[in-house]
Amino acid sequence: YANGLKILPDNADVWQGVGRGEFAIGLTNSPNYFLARKAHYPVGVVYPDQNEGEVGTLLNLNAIALVKGAQHPEAAKRFIDFVLSPSAQRILIDRGYEIPLKPDIIDPVPLTGFRRTPVTEEQLAELAEPTLKLLAQIGPEW
Repeated sequence: YANGLKILPDNADVWQGVGRGEFAIGLTNSPNYFLARKAHYPVGVVYPDQNEGEVGTLLNLNAIALVKGAQHPEAAKRFIDFVLSPSAQRILIDRGYEIPLKPDIIDPVPLTGFRRTPVTEEQLAELAEPTLKLLAQIGPEW
């Protein structure tokens, strides 16, 4: 790839490579920053497009859903209830640095201090079909 770009097999390879100085920068999601800090790597965060007139930074939240026609819907509902429980949310926050799915659970490492990309559900829905086409072109190796 141009300019030495590397696509790595997983996010841990990104934050560990940056932390060891193999790469000057890495693009990954927020939990990986906190994992790198926990491992005592000297890393920081840059939120792109923070100036007036720029698009801001996209915040990618977690989600959980029940697929229509699931083979075991009752088991899936119980699992969803578990994941949304305060104890499971606390595990995801404390061990995985994930942003909680429930707004009444406080995140101990809030992601604040940056301008988020203003995007609506409708705008995201419009991108679904072209995104699926792109993923089909890229193939399963992505």
